[in-house]
Amino acid sequence: MKSLLNDVKPIPVAGAAAAAQTDVDGAVIDMTQDSGYAAVCGVAQLGDVTATCVLELTLRGSTAADGSNSVQLSTTGTFTAAASDADSKLLVLDHVQPMYRYVFHRLKRGTANAVVAGIVAYLHNPGATPGASSGVVKQAVGIG
Repeated sequence: MKSLLNDVKPIPVAGAAAAAQTDVDGAVIDMTQDSGYAAVCGVAQLGDVTATCVLELTLRGSTAADGSNSVQLSTTGTFTAAASDADSKLLVLDHVQPMYRYVFHRLKRGTANAVVAGIVAYLHNPGATPGASSGVVKQAVGIG
């Protein structure tokens, strides 16, 4: 029986961030963990977003474990919020075969304030069954 948890490892990479116009960087992820992953999907959950706020979720890559000297690998493109069309919504960026071992997501917030509930990275397309994530306190698969 196939389960999403057999193929995906969720990792919370950034916690909540108060209303601001500053970037939110996720933790650096090693794509070679657990026999390696071929893809990573970042999901940024938004809270209250002020009209005119410009949002963009990017994936950055680095040869260094600390993410230093990173380069942008992909982006959702920018989204400019209207009155309430971004409130409690998601920005999603899936990247297949990043060219760097170390990657992290960056949520750019500009022009006006945005609250962030958090960012979760989903490693997928594993080389083997994913290991348990230290950021998940309990997981289960139900059948029937």
